[in-house]
Amino acid sequence: WLIHAAETASENSRVLEMHGQRTIPYLDSLVCLGELAVLVHAVALTPEEVEIIAARGAKIVHCPRSNWKLASGMAPVHALGAAGVTMALGTDGAASNNSLDILGEMRAAALGAKIRQMDPTALPAAEVLAMATRNGAAALRLPGSGMLKPGQPADLCVLNFAGPHLQPCHDP
Repeated sequence: WLIHAAETASENSRVLEMHGQRTIPYLDSLVCLGELAVLVHAVALTPEEVEIIAARGAKIVHCPRSNWKLASGMAPVHALGAAGVTMALGTDGAASNNSLDILGEMRAAALGAKIRQMDPTALPAAEVLAMATRNGAAALRLPGSGMLKPGQPADLCVLNFAGPHLQPCHDP
């Protein structure tokens, strides 16, 4: 199940008003938060909701530039990761962020996490790469995808590191 959930504080308020619970507890009460659940956005979460998501095995698709464009906020990537939640990266859609550029999402995720945590080491490049590759494959239940291994399906993206926007290259 792909569910846009906890995207904004106002969504939580509406769900609370209509159903007496915030979005994540309400979805949990409907038995929608199992290992098949892929929650897109997950910006407006309490620590208790992070624990519910982790306990149920739901996955998260983080769409930082869409959330920023729409002034929704920043997903608690650090808390979700610390709880063991599988987090992938997505763009949401061209209408929501004017782009379908996963490399831009990778940069935004890394920079946004650093600001949210006020820690320049938060969400290092290797973790962001995992979010864009193997975690995305895991969230979509595509076994063997998302990593380069003999006999596994793979896409290949070649980057020219000579461009000034890719300098300096610390760890290709």
